Amino acid sequence: MAKKFNLIFLEDKLLLSSKQYTSWAEIQNEYESYKASVGFDSLEDVKQYIISDYKLDKGFADTLIKRFIESNKNIIQLDF
Repeated sequence: MAKKFNLIFLEDKLLLSSKQYTSWAEIQNEYESYKASVGFDSLEDVKQYIISDYKLDKGFADTLIKRFIESNKNIIQLDF
């Protein structure tokens, strides 16, 4: 089953997406500079991943997730 949220790693940016994909290959076909992607079941899982992987503090990670929710878009670029 597809994940609800994906971090999409491109050559020069990191995207957070709620667009539903059937596989990583579908994501790869959508982005020319695709490197990798990681799927998550919840935004809390995304937040924990970026805190752990990027050594962000919880407050900053909360801000990134809040920005995604408030954007009302299915994809945003994460800048940190």
